[in-house]
Amino acid sequence: LVSLPASAAEEINALVWCDHTDDALLKGFTKKTGIKVKVKDYEGTGTALALLEQSKPGDWDVFVVDSTDVRRVVERKLLAELNPKDFPMADIPDAGLSMVVVADANLSDGKASRERLLAYARDTRTDWFHVHKPLTEAVARARQISDGPVVLLDHADNVGSGGTSDVMTVIAEVLRQGLEGVAMAAVWDPLAVQAMQKAGVGATITIDLGGRTAMPSISFPPKPLTLTGKVRRLSDGEWTVRGPMYTGSKVTAGPTAVFETGGMQIVVTSLHHEPWDAGIFTHIGIDPAHCRYILLKSRVHYRAGFRPFEKHRITLDGDGVTTSDNTRLTYHHLKPGIYPFN
Repeated sequence: LVSLPASAAEEINALVWCDHTDDALLKGFTKKTGIKVKVKDYEGTGTALALLEQSKPGDWDVFVVDSTDVRRVVERKLLAELNPKDFPMADIPDAGLSMVVVADANLSDGKASRERLLAYARDTRTDWFHVHKPLTEAVARARQISDGPVVLLDHADNVGSGGTSDVMTVIAEVLRQGLEGVAMAAVWDPLAVQAMQKAGVGATITIDLGGRTAMPSISFPPKPLTLTGKVRRLSDGEWTVRGPMYTGSKVTAGPTAVFETGGMQIVVTSLHHEPWDAGIFTHIGIDPAHCRYILLKSRVHYRAGFRPFEKHRITLDGDGVTTSDNTRLTYHHLKPGIYPFN
């Protein structure tokens, strides 16, 4: 898919899953930008791929596809590469809180409710922000908890929010403090998986794990972590979801390996994957219910698959582009009055 910059386009052609569009939203977009949006619905990824392969570059600007089928689209080289610098986190004039109230009949009551809610949000705005705690202190607190499983969230490197899933900051600190019985998911590192496949199950090897991606937006260079450990298991990274989110769906994380080092078993994948289902562990022989700590690169979606195991939860503030520390991000387009910036 090759697209023009929005400022240069007069029309956007979108190929979208059926029933995944909102006419009111598209009309509002056209009214504000002058850009028309032409949508073609499809049912089934196979149908969409056939349409794309019969089209020429430039026929489609946007393709809405289920995350489990992205690999198929990439393998067919149907997607244009995006420049991460063009997509800073919410660096747009309209960033901030909005409130929509639906009233049955009385418009004035609806407006009054809206203003009351907005006033409440303004008065309590300091309560809506994540309070950062030093990583060393948070891990030390986890170490003092005797009953588990304890869910540890490496939320600043969350694939579901756009993270790279290869930042090793939190993993390094957990290993440094010697936590035992840790199951971790997941580090994206296809090169490390290939090295473990070559070595074979049971082999003890030294690898540079993770840290493949530069993050200029937060001035964070690639930082792989050199570790020595044992290749515990290998898999194709595929399983069927049995949990409450996307139940019955088939998931693929690409060729996958379990690397054991210190007191931690690290699930390493070849495709980016946010751990929202316990299958990321169980398909490769790890039972999270019997782990003292479950370390996840996730922020919210983990709840579906891992809340049944969770006795305690600690958020760990590491590095990554999905950080909740907005002081690490550079904003140029926010309009005045956006809390807490100006």
